[in-house]
Amino acid sequence: GHGDVGMHVKEKEKNKDENKRKDEERNKTQEEHLKEIMKHIVKIEVKGEEAVKKEAAEKLLEKVPSDVLEMYKAIGGKIYIVDGDITKHISLEALSEDKKKIKDIYGKDALLHEHYVYAKEGYEPVLVIQSSEDYVENTEKALNVYYEIGKILSRDILSKINQPYQKFLDVLNTIKNASDSDGQDLLFTNQLKEHPTDFSVEFLEQNSNEVQEVFAKAFAYYIEPQHRDVLQLYAPEAFNYMDKFNEQEINLSLEELKDQRMLARYEKWEKIKQHYQHWSDSLSEEGRGLLKKLQIPIEPKKDDIIHSLSQEEKELLKRIQIDSSDFLSTEEKEFLKKLQIDIRDSLSEEEKELLNRIQVDSSNPLSEKEKEFLKKLKLDIQPYDINQRLQDTGGLIDSPSINLDVRKQYKRDIQNIDALLHQSIGSTLYNKIYLYENMNINNLTATLGADLVDSTDNTKINRGIFNEFKKNFKYSISSNYMIVDINERPALDNERLKWRIQLSPDTRAGYLENGKLILQRNIGLEIKDVQIIKQSEKEYIRIDAKVVPKSKIDTKIQEAQLNINQEWNKALGLPKYTKLITFNVHNRYASNIVESAYLILNEWKNNIQSDLIKKVTNYLVDGNGRFVFTDITLPNIAEQYTHQDEIYEQVHSKGLYVPESRSILLHGPSKGVELRNDSEGFIHEFGHAVDDYAGYLLDKNQSDLVTNSKKFIDIFKEEGSNLTSYGRTNEAEFFAEAFRLMHSTDHAERLKVQKNAPKTFQFINDQIKFIINS
Repeated sequence: GHGDVGMHVKEKEKNKDENKRKDEERNKTQEEHLKEIMKHIVKIEVKGEEAVKKEAAEKLLEKVPSDVLEMYKAIGGKIYIVDGDITKHISLEALSEDKKKIKDIYGKDALLHEHYVYAKEGYEPVLVIQSSEDYVENTEKALNVYYEIGKILSRDILSKINQPYQKFLDVLNTIKNASDSDGQDLLFTNQLKEHPTDFSVEFLEQNSNEVQEVFAKAFAYYIEPQHRDVLQLYAPEAFNYMDKFNEQEINLSLEELKDQRMLARYEKWEKIKQHYQHWSDSLSEEGRGLLKKLQIPIEPKKDDIIHSLSQEEKELLKRIQIDSSDFLSTEEKEFLKKLQIDIRDSLSEEEKELLNRIQVDSSNPLSEKEKEFLKKLKLDIQPYDINQRLQDTGGLIDSPSINLDVRKQYKRDIQNIDALLHQSIGSTLYNKIYLYENMNINNLTATLGADLVDSTDNTKINRGIFNEFKKNFKYSISSNYMIVDINERPALDNERLKWRIQLSPDTRAGYLENGKLILQRNIGLEIKDVQIIKQSEKEYIRIDAKVVPKSKIDTKIQEAQLNINQEWNKALGLPKYTKLITFNVHNRYASNIVESAYLILNEWKNNIQSDLIKKVTNYLVDGNGRFVFTDITLPNIAEQYTHQDEIYEQVHSKGLYVPESRSILLHGPSKGVELRNDSEGFIHEFGHAVDDYAGYLLDKNQSDLVTNSKKFIDIFKEEGSNLTSYGRTNEAEFFAEAFRLMHSTDHAERLKVQKNAPKTFQFINDQIKFIINS
């Protein structure tokens, strides 16, 4: 008997030790699992000497169940522990002022810059926690951190799972029907307290924010050790729910969430492929070739171009100094130099040596014949790029800025691609997918592109320039075919814009290989949010957009055009319905073109005498002139009257004054060859209009520019090199540059003309007085 009892005791102790060992191993495994999760989602942005504060914040997170953090990781969430004012963190910088007014767990009002934790909702939520030692002793601060985590859990995670409120319904009704109001006072919002009957699932679904608030509070009280008893005493049903949730439900929720995320990320690809399977299978070889041509522009072939040249043109190409051209881009010059080398192969060694000596000095001006020849070649060497052509023309394919045969080819190809894209996304896919596009900033705005990336640290975005970039970004147009990724991919080095696009069910598209879709052209995009995000230790700009009918964006632009004309007609004393200002806008930074026009015109008005503005503007209006603000290249503007051989000189121009139509054209958002900002460019072009009007007043029959007068030609010979490099181009550009400097907001720029070009200064002032007094 006694021996059996002893053996039984020993066996129990052995089992006890084994269970203890297993518990320790389980706890160790859970700790390691927690550390591994935190390594992925928690980012420490605290200075070294603040380590104690950082550790206090980290210890808070260690009390959160690892499955909660794993769910947070599964939806792409991040936690940042930071020094000082949390609103300075990149993820919160773009918050509206309304969202910076918050309430803590007790319902007390607080200003975010004075608070210490904030959970920002979104597709990829963010939790920002201020590092502080206070969390160790101040349990209320700890409670508010868990309250924000509870918000993330209820709002950004559990709400994505099917029937999230079913299991919480009984808890809420039990608290509502309790004999005292302690549970309600602890957890309920005023709206829930005032609800007259029992809660239904329908009510909870319609008032999800109220339910999420209760869950977040209950979660916080349950997780914070010093407050857990409060929850158990005043709302035992909520305590029991959280106990069960922590032990059982949380794991089920994690598995369900993983399944849903798999659908959203991995099965999405297959769903879209399946949706477009018949479309893909029915593509002809010609159709596949057309889609390939769309994605990969066709570069010109040297041999084909050389073969097309006459013998006289080949002789000319042997000797021409390509670097002397000011209307060729660097890439075009390099390509033509390669042509030149191939043509020169027929030269003798003596001729090559002689030619090389001549070519050393590339500053000699080109003859008119050489200019005309290079302009022709410029047309011939353009890549065949369907999407670029659509962007340059705003979809107006018949624009005469390229030769007729190539234009006809573009038109045929675009019509055929339009016909291929006949299948819409449909309602079954519409609500389940976002599509992605990485973009080079310069493809959206070259004006700001070079400055958006911080010059001192290219992993960061310049905050000041970003705010300017974001300010006027409200809507967008895609006049070409968007090629988007089904799942987000890592960005290339030059891709700092990361678009996330929600489609409409009637968006027409086609499936390309490697997880890409091609979307129809001429779609509108409403910009929902623009913010700085961080991926792989590098900052990017996230643009959240929703596809809408292009007509909706066109209406916004037309309304803005009507409003700005009414405002300026009144300011300039023009007839009420004069259409002086035109928005010819078709591309991805569309709203900025419209919004920046107000700023440009105000600076123009503030820097130039009002009498001069009114006189010259009336002259323009009498000739049906326009101020055209556009994002397509200037040769494609209807108000641009020009001959075919002049067109490609103006492709890279930012601004242009066209005497024949008395119109000022301003292209944006890009830097023209003059590298001026938009308002300076407009004042420069207005200077050309002053030149034109002064010439018209001198002789209305001839109507020549005043800069073609002998007096100004002589002034140009004497002072033409004294101001800007662009001003050296010719008399007209020198006049416009001097006019711009004389009306600059920078006093030093104004003095520059008076000091360096006094005769020009006097001449322009004389013309201004002449116009005003006419």
